Amino acid sequence: MLRITVIAAALMMTSSAAFGANRTVCFELKIHDERDKCPTVGTIAARRGCNPGGDASTKGHFYELWDKDSGDSSNDEYIGTWWRGGTGVRCASFEWDDANYANGEDDPDVYLTYYNTVSAGTNGITITGVKGDGSSYPDTSWRDGDGFDDDAFVAVNCQAGVDCYLAQGYFLPTSNPATNRSLMLMTIDSAVRAMEVFAGHINKTNKDIDIYVDQDADLPTSCPTACQINQKKIYMPANLAHEGDRATHEIGHVLQARELSRASVRDDCSRNGNGWSPTSKEHDSCATQEGFASYVATRAWYNASNVAVAPKFQNFDIEEPVPWLDVCIPSAGRALQVAKAFWDLDDTNNEAGAGIASGDDDVRDKTAGFILDEWDDFLSGTANRKDNESGQDGVNMWDFRENNGTNIETFIDHNCLREQDFN
Repeated sequence: MLRITVIAAALMMTSSAAFGANRTVCFELKIHDERDKCPTVGTIAARRGCNPGGDASTKGHFYELWDKDSGDSSNDEYIGTWWRGGTGVRCASFEWDDANYANGEDDPDVYLTYYNTVSAGTNGITITGVKGDGSSYPDTSWRDGDGFDDDAFVAVNCQAGVDCYLAQGYFLPTSNPATNRSLMLMTIDSAVRAMEVFAGHINKTNKDIDIYVDQDADLPTSCPTACQINQKKIYMPANLAHEGDRATHEIGHVLQARELSRASVRDDCSRNGNGWSPTSKEHDSCATQEGFASYVATRAWYNASNVAVAPKFQNFDIEEPVPWLDVCIPSAGRALQVAKAFWDLDDTNNEAGAGIASGDDDVRDKTAGFILDEWDDFLSGTANRKDNESGQDGVNMWDFRENNGTNIETFIDHNCLREQDFN
């Protein structure tokens, strides 16, 4: 958290310069991308597609700028920390002439350091990728060039009145997709997409989040497929970090836990004894919590306001109006049907009922923020409709509906969820 405190101060300092001439540096930051289970670049209604086998421009990542001096890096001056508010080439401006870090130099020699932290906004919740034991992954600094030219990536003598470009191409923290760090970067780049969708509606208490990405042996054996531990911690086995909707699913659990003011969400996924899947029959609580997280996972990647969208979670189409089964009663315990119900509240494609579904999707665009906010309507307790309702079937979709008056036809009947336990 100390480093994030420095971020806030640096942003205020660099955005409020009023005296000497500013300097401006520009560059593009990408990560190597080997993700699947996410829409690729060019997919209809994708918010920002994956680029498997290529490099993906980043948004929401933090970076530092430093002034390079002679000798080793201990002599360098820290200029400030910035947040990338968009993809492509981005520029950062900062005061130089009257800044205390200038130390009388006429013009700075600026270089870039990247350190594995993302956020949906400059003052929002931060997500940092860490190793399995909680220690930090190394920063990447482009201070010392490319092995041939020590200043290959340094804006030498960056002067006022011009844009100083740090590189002709783009910066890539690592190009080896097999390393834990590369997989961690894919994970946090995925996770920040979910935070962007729900920004402004998230409980910011204990706002930082760490995602532990490492080989399975360094993570708890009880968490083989990724899991949310509390409001601040997610475990992500490295062999699953390439799945674009895996990190966004776990962020869904974090967001729901924060709105319910719980360390984690009560759900019982013991029905089958071997974990849940989108189409396995589960207790209502498991189907509801995993279905909501699956909705968040999907919404992170797709624009629900585009009627042409075909959103996928783990290769299942959650816009498809025909229920997974041809009988409604067992459909109520499927996380896939729950994910579809939340999507139908959010989307603008108001399709008619299909198959065995008895209702149309009549609700038009409740917004993702509205949906997340509704979990906050639950009162504390273990009784029916409360945030920690006891039993295998609470908290479920009827509880969500009865706490906020959500449209029954769209939310319950259109996705064959009426058989969840009302009591």
